[in-house]
Amino acid sequence: MSFQAGVGAWFAAHLATATPLGMRFGLSATALPERLQFETAQFLDDIKMDLSDGSLILVQCKTRPAMSAAKDGPLANTVTQLASFLLTKRKEGTEPDPIKVAAVLAVTSDASGSLDDLEEACRHFDLGARWADAVGRVGARQGSALRVFAQCACAAWELLEGSLPTETDLAALARLLHIVRFDVNDGGADQREAASLIGTKLLGDEGAGSAALASLGLVVDRMTRTGAPADRRGLMQRLRTAGIADTRSPGYDQDIQLLVSRTSTELHRLARHARLSTSRGAPIPRECLSELADAIDGGSLLVIGEPGAGKTGILVTHAERLAQGSAPLVLLSVDSLSGVMGRNMLRTELQLKHDLIEVLANWPGREPGVLIIDVLDASRGGPSELVFANLIQEGLQRLGERWSIVASIRTFDLKNGTRFRAIMEGEPPSATFRDAGLGNVRHFLVPRLSADEIGSLAQSDPELSRLVAAAPPPLRELLRNVFNLSLAAELVSAGATAESIANITTQSDLIWNYEDARLNTDRLRVAVGDTLTVMVNKRRITVLRSLIRNEAVGDLVQSGVLALAGERIAFSHHVLFDHAASRYYLEWDDTDALTAQVSRDPAIGLLLGPALRFAVEKAWREGGLGHADTWRLIAGLCATEDIDPIITSVALRTAAEGVAGPEDVAGLLDLLCNQRSSRELATALERLARFVGMRAGEPGGLPAGAKAAWAAVAREGVRNLVAGCSDGVRFLLMTLADKGDFEDDEFAGTYGEAARGLLSFAWSKTPDMQGLANQAIRFVTASYASDVPKSRALLTQILQDPRFELYAHEEMPWLAEGAATIAPVDPEFAFEIYRTMFGRQISQDGHFDERARIRLGRPPRRVKPTAGSGAYR
Repeated sequence: MSFQAGVGAWFAAHLATATPLGMRFGLSATALPERLQFETAQFLDDIKMDLSDGSLILVQCKTRPAMSAAKDGPLANTVTQLASFLLTKRKEGTEPDPIKVAAVLAVTSDASGSLDDLEEACRHFDLGARWADAVGRVGARQGSALRVFAQCACAAWELLEGSLPTETDLAALARLLHIVRFDVNDGGADQREAASLIGTKLLGDEGAGSAALASLGLVVDRMTRTGAPADRRGLMQRLRTAGIADTRSPGYDQDIQLLVSRTSTELHRLARHARLSTSRGAPIPRECLSELADAIDGGSLLVIGEPGAGKTGILVTHAERLAQGSAPLVLLSVDSLSGVMGRNMLRTELQLKHDLIEVLANWPGREPGVLIIDVLDASRGGPSELVFANLIQEGLQRLGERWSIVASIRTFDLKNGTRFRAIMEGEPPSATFRDAGLGNVRHFLVPRLSADEIGSLAQSDPELSRLVAAAPPPLRELLRNVFNLSLAAELVSAGATAESIANITTQSDLIWNYEDARLNTDRLRVAVGDTLTVMVNKRRITVLRSLIRNEAVGDLVQSGVLALAGERIAFSHHVLFDHAASRYYLEWDDTDALTAQVSRDPAIGLLLGPALRFAVEKAWREGGLGHADTWRLIAGLCATEDIDPIITSVALRTAAEGVAGPEDVAGLLDLLCNQRSSRELATALERLARFVGMRAGEPGGLPAGAKAAWAAVAREGVRNLVAGCSDGVRFLLMTLADKGDFEDDEFAGTYGEAARGLLSFAWSKTPDMQGLANQAIRFVTASYASDVPKSRALLTQILQDPRFELYAHEEMPWLAEGAATIAPVDPEFAFEIYRTMFGRQISQDGHFDERARIRLGRPPRRVKPTAGSGAYR
């Protein structure tokens, strides 16, 4: 290894091990090396080292320079480079500070002793001595060395500036210059120091340092050839590529150990989510676990699923497997960190000296790491959501491919927000476990339990086996949710019979039974109410235990309803918070009071939206036929200004999903009947219709009774139409046109009346609503058979002037499309449609010209009515 390479390796060793080195060069004793570069082609250009306090070390390596002012000699060249640096900085408007800048002439340990005289003489200027004073005070040898230095400086100054330096200039040059001996030969002091640093601080074995230093020398050689700079992270990457397997991270070891310890604690605390809450504590098997592991190996992603799907459990199981190996693993649960308001607060909460991303970036070794951030939805839109969103975003940018960042969040929260969808944009890694509505988000959907998974659990627990065996289909479907299964298992384990649970059909009923069993005194129920009040006021589902002024809170923890996480307290599952909030906080039986509760804060949707779902479900079940109170609640929410849209969306979707037959919309029909021309109600109907469309597109679709109910709503909605507010009826008719059963006379008749009403309304507003009219024509033709005379009378207007002359190019394609539906029941009118379309004389200046005919397409096979058959050929 050459002398310059040896010196470079010494500097690189200090950078890699985060060891201060400034004191050797008259700089700060605590500043850390931050950036290293070789062959900079500027000033003293062999080595450049930047320190953490802004200090700068410039190094020129000369093995054995003579104390001579000879032109082009090693000393003269170095002083010329130093003079160039000083003059350049002055022209830039700065004066290099000797406390912050060291210009180093690095020489071998056996170089001329006269160089020590020059070093000693230069140090006379460190405290501000003037040139003349120092020259008069130093010894003969130092004085001789200064004269040689001055000759070199004068020659350089004259070359660069065309004039001689002043004594002030000479003193400034002397203050900056440091002559430092390096012993970097095999076994030399500096070589041993560098090897010891690497062995001790990076490898945990001082004896392994020498071999690693040799690899470091190869890295330095490459850096010298390329001139590329490196910070500690980049240097460590190159060292790992060269085969150095570091096991320690100087300056970060304590933080890393804290994160490892916290991960172990969190795994222990959250282990209950990976097992059933019974005396046997059977592990919950997940068939998707191996595919999730592969997805995580492939990069960062969001783990999503319905509430209670088992997201935490499957991540804990995966983390427990990772913890058995040597790969880096950090597990954070937001429910114990939901109070953090910023990154510094997060660092303090984790008791770290450095920012979390900084610690992960400096984690030793090459193995890929996994950062798991569980239950992002625990923030419920609070300040901590932004903290973790920024953390994930910065982590994706800074940590590269080494770390996979895996964060769990409910599908509801992901879809109702934009922040995390934007951060984790990308193709889902699994074609099987994905949400169809999140095709541009990198995510993994945790499914419900399969029959095999439930069967496996049942085999491990006789009580659970009896429950599963006795469960009717509705309960069996409920038990596919991990949270529901755990609650049911707890109830059975506590003494409930399988038969007593068999009649439960909804999650709300199941949780209601659980709460009745766990909160069996007024004292406990009041304590839950007090806890919820604090959480809602704080807009957090995890709060400090000390904020809840109720002595029964400890009993709630003992019962398993609440869980402690350090000094904070939360419900043992987020679904329990949601249901408890619906039962003990929201006034579900008073629609006016409930509307006021959820509309006080325009950003409360993520916190109370899921609770509102339970409340609306309860109000729906308790409201009797027609559900007038629920529909009045929904109308009130939609009419409220500045309400969180999540709140109204939850209420609308819950109601839309509850409709099974015409009797369920009686209350809504009364509202539509009694509030004519209400823009607020028309807007509510528009939003409601969109959720009907979503339900129709889901597996199972709309039951026949629900289709009849929504057709009746469309019919009544037509009577409530006002300009600009027709989309609700249009969306309903569009959904039912594709999903409805027109063989059902009652449905078809109701639908047809609504369709004809919508077309008549659109025509009354022509031309402003021509687009609506075009779609309404399709709806009328779809239901043509429900009332042939009325449908024909309405559609005939399309074939007659002045309507034909003005709008045939818009309307005839839609009418022609529906001819196949019309022909079986009214072949004469079908014939009239095509006779008019292809037989009418074209007006030269009318709208229906040749170009319009071309847009209509080629004429179909010619048809003509047949007498009495009701068919056509």
